[in-house]
Amino acid sequence: MSKAAYASIAGVIAGNDTRQFNVTGTFIRCFAASHTDFLIRIDDDPVQFFDQGVGIEMAEGERFTKIEVVNKSSTDLSIELGYGAGQVSDNRLSLVGGALPVEQRVLAAVEASETIAATSDGTIIAADPERYRGHLTNHGAGAVHVRTTAGGSLGRPVEPGETFEFRTQAALYVHNPNAFGCIVTLLTERFA
Repeated sequence: MSKAAYASIAGVIAGNDTRQFNVTGTFIRCFAASHTDFLIRIDDDPVQFFDQGVGIEMAEGERFTKIEVVNKSSTDLSIELGYGAGQVSDNRLSLVGGALPVEQRVLAAVEASETIAATSDGTIIAADPERYRGHLTNHGAGAVHVRTTAGGSLGRPVEPGETFEFRTQAALYVHNPNAFGCIVTLLTERFA
């Protein structure tokens, strides 16, 4: 393919089987797949994740000459792929069920600081259904652990100086396993 071109492949790959397609292009897209337990190999590269709606573009100036689809499931895989060279745009939009309501909401920022005592838990923030996201920064000298349930010592570690972004509306608890207090600051964005 020397100019912009596009083609599609549709087929069935037996369970636990691999199928090679000798095609040339600069991009590949997965339009449909009967299940998600499959991988793709481009030329002789390692296999990688692929799924319905996913597309892969080659680096500028690069082309592939074959693709392999690896069906990891014991169930047959029905698949439809699109591939080509150049640029192909798809500007279709389909809304089922009528108009899509759009609600504009304003974000407001809230900042807080708390010292978590040595070897203890602290509730850093209560549950908030209006919270969009937040950033917790550990200003202490040791790691703290963030989780959405009270009690215990497990959780996502946040190292000294690290800022952890979270997107949950649940309450957040911080466990400080250190023999000294740690200061954490929290910046949350919530819908006003």
